[in-house]
Amino acid sequence: MTARAGAVWPVVAFAILLAGCGGGGSTTTISGRTTSANAFTTYQGRHYALSVPPWKPFVNQSPTGRISTAWSTPGTGNFVILVTDDPHPEVSLDTAANTSAQASRTGYHVTKQTVVPAKVAGAQAARLITDYGPHGVGYYQAYPQKDANLIVTTPRGVMINLLVVAHGTGNPDPMSVIDSFRLTG
Repeated sequence: MTARAGAVWPVVAFAILLAGCGGGGSTTTISGRTTSANAFTTYQGRHYALSVPPWKPFVNQSPTGRISTAWSTPGTGNFVILVTDDPHPEVSLDTAANTSAQASRTGYHVTKQTVVPAKVAGAQAARLITDYGPHGVGYYQAYPQKDANLIVTTPRGVMINLLVVAHGTGNPDPMSVIDSFRLTG
């Protein structure tokens, strides 16, 4: 991983720590189907599965047992997927969603944001946050940024946060990864 790609992780980790949901509008249904994008593969996490590019994941486990799994475009870091198990213990789904939405608005120049309920088979509840706009700072400041953040409460009450960030052009649509998410147990 290059220094530039390595610099993305603290920003993404900070956003995840602040992440949260809330909002209104229509409900988005997450299909759970494997994406048809070329060269994607299915990754099986502790409580979930999703389609990801065939890059080697970075897996970290905290002393409290939380697992973060991430993928980043080799060499550039301009397409990032980060999944965190239970990033918001004892926080409501709405609080988590609202905080995440605020973190995006604070973190870069969001020109369009939606926060809507999402339907994920087997989940207690879920929220989907999408953000669009120029990145605004750092190496990617001249590039457009497109994010999708799905926060799911499992039947056991544990939250799973899936964040997909794309800088620039030529990347897969973040929603192709989000739409492939499914709970597995």
